[in-house]
Amino acid sequence: MTGNRLTASASGLFLHALHNWLQPGSAPAEWRNSRSRVPFAQVVDGFARAADTRLDVGLRFAEHIKPGAFGALGYAAMTCRTLGDVLPLIPRYGKLVFDFGQPIELIQQQADDVTLLWAPEQVAPDLPWSTDHPGFRAVTDSIIGGWYRFGCWITQQCKPPSRVTLRATAPANPQPWHDFFGIPVEFAAPCNSLSFPRSYLELPLAQADSVLHQTLQQQAEALLQDLNKPDLARQVQHALLHCLPLGEATLAEVARQLATTERTLQRRLAEQMLGFQTLLSQTRYQLARQHLANPALSVLDIALLLGYAEQSAFSKAFRLWSGLSPAQYRHSLAATPTHLA
Repeated sequence: MTGNRLTASASGLFLHALHNWLQPGSAPAEWRNSRSRVPFAQVVDGFARAADTRLDVGLRFAEHIKPGAFGALGYAAMTCRTLGDVLPLIPRYGKLVFDFGQPIELIQQQADDVTLLWAPEQVAPDLPWSTDHPGFRAVTDSIIGGWYRFGCWITQQCKPPSRVTLRATAPANPQPWHDFFGIPVEFAAPCNSLSFPRSYLELPLAQADSVLHQTLQQQAEALLQDLNKPDLARQVQHALLHCLPLGEATLAEVARQLATTERTLQRRLAEQMLGFQTLLSQTRYQLARQHLANPALSVLDIALLLGYAEQSAFSKAFRLWSGLSPAQYRHSLAATPTHLA
């Protein structure tokens, strides 16, 4: 699978941690399942709503990040012997947190420094968010900041990085970023990166446990193998891509395209704790976001492409999904944040 806007997904555990941090008890219980996946767009939207009042929300979330937010990757990492042993786990199991079809976490080793890069734009250059979109920059901050604070937490030492770069332009008040990392952050940079001295690789981890680590890494490997399989949700989603413009996005039609019966499809979805209406809504939402980024399409055009008979029905559904009207969302894509953190 190549990375693209429609299929990019996130771990439900990460979104669960974000929602419960923003509003304790607000996250659906099903997101706590280690195999739960949600559209990456939902993570961006969750941060975007919080960024309306505070642009540095990604850093604030990163301050409280714990292994559970990273799922199997986080738990396997915390039981390593040293920080250097954690490093190869990040590109190996990073897609358990955010899956773009290809690794978006890269490692560069120089003579004196080691650099971690987070590069979703390289894998999916057609992402519908600008670098300065409040939600997308907050996701980036939460990852770069999360790597840093998670490293502090597992080593029980908070040593400053040697360099931090972010692709987003500098906010009106960059001080919260400088304070968070303890060094001046470079904005409008070519990449999102966190660099630290190679000597940090020898730092021992506070909860190192070789036996437990082996078990947790086996679990991470099993989850990775499951994620790499052509899953049922993705099959249904791709079937819906053909059905929606024709106004035929029904369980019966999708079952026909998948060469099965309605009853069997419902049973298989239930076994994976999925619902047809939920997948339909998620697919429509992701497509709606893509279409709204295209100024050549009117809101009515988009409603028809998504299988709605009336524009009002689409507008009502989109507001439920995003908290914004289609027009407001379209405006937010073009807007550049200027408020203070």
